[in-house]
Amino acid sequence: MKRLDNYEEVRKQISCAGISALLFPDELRQHQEMLAETRDRKLAAICAAPLRDSEWSVVNTVYFRLKWTSVFEAFGAGGDFSLIEVGAGATATVPETMAVYAAKNHGSPSYVTLNMNKYLTQAFLRNTAGLSIKAEVVEDDAMNVKNHIAPGSVDIVAFQHSVNDVLQAILAEKNGLDTARLDWMGILPDMIRLINRAYESRALEQEAKEPFLRLVQNCADVLKPGGILAMSHYMFQYDLDLGYNPELWRDMIPAVRPWLDELTGGREIFYDGFDPQWWYFWKKR
Repeated sequence: MKRLDNYEEVRKQISCAGISALLFPDELRQHQEMLAETRDRKLAAICAAPLRDSEWSVVNTVYFRLKWTSVFEAFGAGGDFSLIEVGAGATATVPETMAVYAAKNHGSPSYVTLNMNKYLTQAFLRNTAGLSIKAEVVEDDAMNVKNHIAPGSVDIVAFQHSVNDVLQAILAEKNGLDTARLDWMGILPDMIRLINRAYESRALEQEAKEPFLRLVQNCADVLKPGGILAMSHYMFQYDLDLGYNPELWRDMIPAVRPWLDELTGGREIFYDGFDPQWWYFWKKR
Protein backbone atom coordinates (compact mmCIF):
# COMPACT_ATOMS: atom_id res chain seq x y z
CA MET A 1 0.00 0.00 0.00
CA LYS A 2 1.38 3.40 -0.98
CA ARG A 3 1.34 5.94 1.82
CA LEU A 4 -1.42 8.50 1.56
CA ASP A 5 0.74 11.35 2.81
CA ASN A 6 3.97 12.17 4.65
CA TYR A 7 3.10 12.18 8.35
CA GLU A 8 6.11 14.17 9.54
CA GLU A 9 5.64 16.80 6.84
CA VAL A 10 1.91 17.11 7.50
CA ARG A 11 2.52 17.42 11.25
CA LYS A 12 5.00 20.22 10.56
CA GLN A 13 2.58 22.00 8.22
CA ILE A 14 -0.20 21.88 10.82
CA SER A 15 2.14 23.37 13.39
CA CYS A 16 3.11 26.19 11.02
CA ALA A 17 -0.47 26.91 9.92
CA GLY A 18 -1.87 26.93 13.44
CA ILE A 19 -4.91 24.89 14.41
CA SER A 20 -7.07 27.98 14.98
CA ALA A 21 -6.62 28.91 11.30
CA LEU A 22 -8.10 25.56 10.22
CA LEU A 23 -11.05 24.98 12.53
CA PHE A 24 -14.29 26.65 13.57
CA PRO A 25 -14.62 27.37 17.33
CA ASP A 26 -16.66 24.24 18.17
CA GLU A 27 -14.22 22.07 16.22
CA LEU A 28 -11.29 23.73 17.95
CA ARG A 29 -12.77 22.80 21.34
CA GLN A 30 -13.08 19.16 20.22
CA HIS A 31 -9.46 19.21 19.09
CA GLN A 32 -8.22 20.72 22.34
CA GLU A 33 -10.14 18.14 24.39
CA MET A 34 -8.33 15.29 22.64
CA LEU A 35 -5.06 14.07 24.12
CA ALA A 36 -2.00 15.11 22.08
CA GLU A 37 -0.95 11.46 21.79
CA THR A 38 -4.38 10.56 20.41
CA ARG A 39 -4.25 13.38 17.88
CA ASP A 40 -0.80 12.29 16.68
CA ARG A 41 -1.88 8.64 16.44
CA LYS A 42 -4.96 9.56 14.41
CA LEU A 43 -2.97 11.81 12.09
CA ALA A 44 -0.41 9.07 11.51
CA ALA A 45 -3.26 6.69 10.61
CA ILE A 46 -4.76 9.20 8.16
CA CYS A 47 -1.41 9.43 6.36
CA ALA A 48 -0.82 5.67 6.34
CA ALA A 49 -3.87 3.74 5.14
CA PRO A 50 -7.54 4.03 4.14
CA LEU A 51 -9.79 4.77 7.13
CA ARG A 52 -13.31 3.62 7.93
CA ASP A 53 -16.14 6.08 8.55
CA SER A 54 -16.19 5.01 12.22
CA GLU A 55 -12.62 6.30 12.58
CA TRP A 56 -13.47 9.84 11.45
CA SER A 57 -12.66 12.60 13.94
CA VAL A 58 -11.81 16.29 14.04
CA VAL A 59 -8.24 15.28 13.14
CA ASN A 60 -9.51 14.27 9.69
CA THR A 61 -11.09 17.71 9.41
CA VAL A 62 -7.76 19.32 10.27
CA TYR A 63 -6.00 17.20 7.64
CA PHE A 64 -8.31 17.94 4.72
CA ARG A 65 -8.63 21.64 5.62
CA LEU A 66 -4.83 21.84 5.73
CA LYS A 67 -4.50 20.33 2.25
CA TRP A 68 -6.97 22.72 0.62
CA THR A 69 -5.63 25.72 2.54
CA SER A 70 -2.22 24.75 1.16
CA VAL A 71 -3.68 24.64 -2.36
CA PHE A 72 -5.04 28.18 -1.95
CA GLU A 73 -1.73 29.42 -0.58
CA ALA A 74 0.33 27.71 -3.29
CA PHE A 75 -1.91 29.29 -5.91
CA GLY A 76 -1.50 32.67 -4.23
CA ALA A 77 -5.15 33.27 -3.45
CA GLY A 78 -5.93 36.31 -1.37
CA GLY A 79 -9.11 36.75 0.60
CA ASP A 80 -11.20 37.16 -2.54
CA PHE A 81 -11.03 34.46 -5.20
CA SER A 82 -13.48 32.42 -7.23
CA LEU A 83 -13.71 28.64 -7.16
CA ILE A 84 -15.89 26.09 -8.90
CA GLU A 85 -16.08 22.59 -7.48
CA VAL A 86 -17.03 19.69 -9.73
CA GLY A 87 -19.32 17.23 -8.01
CA ALA A 88 -19.08 18.21 -4.35
CA GLY A 89 -21.80 15.69 -3.61
CA ALA A 90 -22.76 16.07 0.05
CA THR A 91 -19.23 16.96 1.14
CA ALA A 92 -18.52 20.49 2.34
CA THR A 93 -14.72 20.21 2.65
CA VAL A 94 -13.87 22.88 0.07
CA PRO A 95 -16.44 25.56 1.01
CA GLU A 96 -15.68 25.01 4.71
CA THR A 97 -11.98 25.52 4.00
CA MET A 98 -12.78 28.63 1.99
CA ALA A 99 -14.79 29.98 4.92
CA VAL A 100 -11.94 29.60 7.44
CA TYR A 101 -9.44 30.87 4.84
CA ALA A 102 -11.61 33.92 4.16
CA ALA A 103 -11.86 34.68 7.87
CA LYS A 104 -8.07 34.56 8.18
CA ASN A 105 -7.55 36.72 5.07
CA HIS A 106 -10.51 39.08 5.57
CA GLY A 107 -12.09 38.28 2.23
CA SER A 108 -15.28 37.13 0.51
CA PRO A 109 -14.45 34.34 -1.93
CA SER A 110 -16.99 33.03 -4.43
CA TYR A 111 -17.94 29.33 -4.42
CA VAL A 112 -20.11 27.35 -6.86
CA THR A 113 -20.49 23.61 -7.21
CA LEU A 114 -21.92 21.80 -10.19
CA ASN A 115 -23.81 19.02 -8.45
CA MET A 116 -25.99 16.73 -10.54
CA ASN A 117 -27.48 14.34 -7.98
CA LYS A 118 -30.56 15.71 -6.24
CA TYR A 119 -30.16 13.66 -3.04
CA LEU A 120 -26.55 14.72 -2.59
CA THR A 121 -27.40 18.34 -3.34
CA GLN A 122 -30.01 18.41 -0.56
CA ALA A 123 -27.42 17.05 1.90
CA PHE A 124 -24.81 19.53 0.66
CA LEU A 125 -27.13 22.48 1.22
CA ARG A 126 -27.81 21.28 4.77
CA ASN A 127 -24.09 20.85 5.43
CA THR A 128 -23.21 24.35 4.19
CA ALA A 129 -26.20 26.26 5.57
CA GLY A 130 -24.29 27.86 8.44
CA LEU A 131 -21.14 28.91 6.57
CA SER A 132 -20.04 32.53 6.42
CA ILE A 133 -19.68 32.30 2.64
CA LYS A 134 -22.50 31.49 0.23
CA ALA A 135 -22.24 28.01 -1.25
CA GLU A 136 -24.11 28.16 -4.55
CA VAL A 137 -25.26 25.00 -6.33
CA VAL A 138 -25.82 24.62 -10.05
CA GLU A 139 -27.82 21.43 -10.56
CA ASP A 140 -26.32 20.36 -13.86
CA ASP A 141 -23.65 18.13 -15.33
CA ALA A 142 -20.21 19.78 -15.20
CA MET A 143 -20.00 19.01 -18.91
CA ASN A 144 -22.33 22.01 -19.30
CA VAL A 145 -20.29 24.37 -17.13
CA LYS A 146 -20.00 26.98 -19.89
CA ASN A 147 -23.80 27.31 -19.93
CA HIS A 148 -23.57 28.74 -16.41
CA ILE A 149 -20.08 30.21 -15.96
CA ALA A 150 -18.44 32.67 -18.32
CA PRO A 151 -15.17 31.51 -19.91
CA GLY A 152 -12.10 33.15 -18.40
CA SER A 153 -13.79 34.11 -15.13
CA VAL A 154 -12.69 31.60 -12.47
CA ASP A 155 -9.49 31.28 -10.41
CA ILE A 156 -9.68 27.61 -9.37
CA VAL A 157 -11.65 24.58 -10.52
CA ALA A 158 -11.55 21.89 -7.84
CA PHE A 159 -12.11 18.16 -8.23
CA GLN A 160 -12.07 17.26 -4.50
CA HIS A 161 -12.17 13.47 -4.55
CA SER A 162 -14.49 13.54 -7.56
CA VAL A 163 -12.47 12.13 -10.47
CA ASN A 164 -13.85 8.71 -9.56
CA ASP A 165 -17.37 10.13 -9.35
CA VAL A 166 -17.10 11.67 -12.82
CA LEU A 167 -15.85 8.41 -14.32
CA GLN A 168 -18.53 6.41 -12.52
CA ALA A 169 -21.27 8.76 -13.72
CA ILE A 170 -20.06 8.51 -17.33
CA LEU A 171 -20.20 4.72 -17.23
CA ALA A 172 -23.48 4.66 -15.31
CA GLU A 173 -25.26 6.85 -17.82
CA LYS A 174 -23.95 4.71 -20.68
CA ASN A 175 -25.53 1.76 -18.92
CA GLY A 176 -28.90 3.35 -18.21
CA LEU A 177 -28.46 4.42 -14.57
CA ASP A 178 -29.96 7.83 -13.79
CA THR A 179 -27.25 9.44 -11.67
CA ALA A 180 -29.25 12.66 -11.23
CA ARG A 181 -32.51 11.32 -9.78
CA LEU A 182 -31.59 8.02 -8.12
CA ASP A 183 -30.09 7.80 -4.65
CA TRP A 184 -26.33 8.02 -5.34
CA MET A 185 -25.36 5.81 -2.41
CA GLY A 186 -27.98 3.29 -3.46
CA ILE A 187 -26.53 2.90 -6.95
CA LEU A 188 -22.88 3.22 -5.88
CA PRO A 189 -22.30 -0.58 -5.75
CA ASP A 190 -23.60 -0.84 -9.34
CA MET A 191 -21.33 2.01 -10.45
CA ILE A 192 -18.36 0.36 -8.78
CA ARG A 193 -19.07 -2.88 -10.63
CA LEU A 194 -19.20 -0.96 -13.91
CA ILE A 195 -15.91 0.88 -13.40
CA ASN A 196 -14.20 -2.29 -12.14
CA ARG A 197 -15.34 -4.17 -15.22
CA ALA A 198 -14.08 -1.44 -17.55
CA TYR A 199 -10.74 -1.22 -15.75
CA GLU A 200 -10.13 -4.95 -15.46
CA SER A 201 -11.01 -5.53 -19.14
CA ARG A 202 -8.69 -2.62 -20.09
CA ALA A 203 -11.64 -0.77 -21.62
CA LEU A 204 -11.76 2.21 -19.25
CA GLU A 205 -9.91 4.52 -21.63
CA GLN A 206 -12.11 3.51 -24.55
CA GLU A 207 -15.33 3.93 -22.58
CA ALA A 208 -14.60 7.02 -20.50
CA LYS A 209 -11.63 9.03 -21.77
CA GLU A 210 -13.38 11.13 -24.42
CA PRO A 211 -16.32 12.38 -22.29
CA PHE A 212 -14.05 12.81 -19.26
CA LEU A 213 -11.60 14.94 -21.23
CA ARG A 214 -14.42 17.00 -22.75
CA LEU A 215 -15.77 17.74 -19.28
CA VAL A 216 -12.36 18.72 -17.91
CA GLN A 217 -11.55 20.85 -20.97
CA ASN A 218 -14.84 22.72 -20.55
CA CYS A 219 -13.87 23.37 -16.93
CA ALA A 220 -10.41 24.52 -18.01
CA ASP A 221 -12.01 26.94 -20.43
CA VAL A 222 -13.78 28.87 -17.66
CA LEU A 223 -10.46 29.53 -15.87
CA LYS A 224 -8.80 32.91 -15.98
CA PRO A 225 -5.26 33.04 -17.42
CA GLY A 226 -3.09 31.73 -14.60
CA GLY A 227 -6.02 29.88 -13.05
CA ILE A 228 -5.64 26.26 -12.01
CA LEU A 229 -7.40 22.91 -12.07
CA ALA A 230 -6.80 21.08 -8.76
CA MET A 231 -7.69 17.38 -8.55
CA SER A 232 -7.32 15.27 -5.43
CA HIS A 233 -7.95 11.64 -4.52
CA TYR A 234 -7.86 9.86 -1.18
CA MET A 235 -8.54 6.21 -0.38
CA PHE A 236 -11.47 5.50 1.95
CA GLN A 237 -12.05 1.98 3.23
CA TYR A 238 -15.80 2.30 2.62
CA ASP A 239 -15.30 2.11 -1.13
CA LEU A 240 -12.92 -0.83 -0.86
CA ASP A 241 -15.49 -2.64 1.28
CA LEU A 242 -18.05 -2.09 -1.49
CA GLY A 243 -15.71 -3.93 -3.87
CA TYR A 244 -13.67 -1.19 -5.57
CA ASN A 245 -10.66 -2.65 -7.38
CA PRO A 246 -7.82 -1.76 -4.95
CA GLU A 247 -5.36 -1.00 -7.75
CA LEU A 248 -7.73 1.37 -9.51
CA TRP A 249 -8.81 2.97 -6.22
CA ARG A 250 -5.15 3.63 -5.44
CA ASP A 251 -4.18 4.80 -8.93
CA MET A 252 -7.16 7.00 -9.82
CA ILE A 253 -5.04 10.11 -10.53
CA PRO A 254 -2.23 8.21 -12.32
CA ALA A 255 -4.88 6.49 -14.47
CA VAL A 256 -6.23 9.77 -15.88
CA ARG A 257 -2.97 11.78 -15.93
CA PRO A 258 -1.96 10.56 -19.44
CA TRP A 259 -5.39 11.57 -20.73
CA LEU A 260 -5.03 15.04 -19.18
CA ASP A 261 -1.86 15.58 -21.21
CA GLU A 262 -4.26 16.27 -24.10
CA LEU A 263 -5.85 19.31 -22.45
CA THR A 264 -5.25 22.48 -24.44
CA GLY A 265 -4.43 25.97 -23.21
CA GLY A 266 -2.11 25.15 -20.32
CA ARG A 267 0.16 22.59 -18.70
CA GLU A 268 0.53 20.35 -15.65
CA ILE A 269 2.32 21.96 -12.72
CA PHE A 270 3.57 20.64 -9.39
CA TYR A 271 3.39 22.13 -5.90
CA ASP A 272 5.69 21.13 -3.04
CA GLY A 273 3.94 18.99 -0.44
CA PHE A 274 1.48 17.43 -2.88
CA ASP A 275 2.24 13.86 -3.96
CA PRO A 276 1.41 13.37 -7.69
CA GLN A 277 0.02 9.97 -6.71
CA TRP A 278 -2.90 11.76 -5.05
CA TRP A 279 -2.90 15.22 -6.66
CA TYR A 280 -2.96 16.75 -10.14
CA PHE A 281 -2.56 20.46 -10.92
CA TRP A 282 -2.94 22.17 -14.30
CA LYS A 283 -2.32 25.87 -14.94
CA LYS A 284 -3.94 27.87 -17.72
CA ARG A 285 -1.69 30.03 -19.87
